[in-house]
Amino acid sequence: MFDRFRQKLELRLAKLSGAVADQPLPPSTLDLAVTDALRIKGNAHIATGSLEEAEFCFRSALTHTPNSTQLLICLGYVLKEQGRLAEARIVLRRAAHGTSQHPEVYEAYYLLGQISEQQEDWEDALRQFTATLERKPDFVLACTDGVRALMTNKRKSSVPSFLEECIRRCPSEREYRLILGRYWFDVNNNQGAVDNFLEAVTLGAPRADINLPMGQAINLPKLRP
Repeated sequence: MFDRFRQKLELRLAKLSGAVADQPLPPSTLDLAVTDALRIKGNAHIATGSLEEAEFCFRSALTHTPNSTQLLICLGYVLKEQGRLAEARIVLRRAAHGTSQHPEVYEAYYLLGQISEQQEDWEDALRQFTATLERKPDFVLACTDGVRALMTNKRKSSVPSFLEECIRRCPSEREYRLILGRYWFDVNNNQGAVDNFLEAVTLGAPRADINLPMGQAINLPKLRP
């Protein structure tokens, strides 16, 4: 308590002397405790479908920590689920500002991608899903959504390069190999399909996931487990 009082006094004296500009104090321990309680309560409301109550909790929490990436993402999600897409986009862009190093900031980009997808802005959806994967390379949902955005936007030929970039960022993610294998299978590139299915098996994919398409791709009977 005394340290915080001294900090306020020092800032006040510095401002009076012109040494520093007026600036907000960092959140106190009490602010953070209130914020956490409101966030938990808001998430509980989401679980029961009480979106307006959840919104109230997140907005109240943001009065204590207005730049909280986590709270902005929660609020953006609730607004999106209520169909208030323009408001959600503004909030999520605040959360996804370029300097944020919060480990969950990828969620903001992913939600922005979903909003653009709902509005059928496929180019922006792809940009947001790509930004998501740059921050969380093993986020498979963002990869599959990116593929869907390309396919819907009649950019099917760009799918392999998109998936190869996902693999480059996260070479241990077997799902990316499975998705690419299925893509090559669908366009009758049997060698590309087999190569990626085998890589997926090497990475631990269950044989049951690839038995049928791989057997068809190499024109052989179903592989034995």
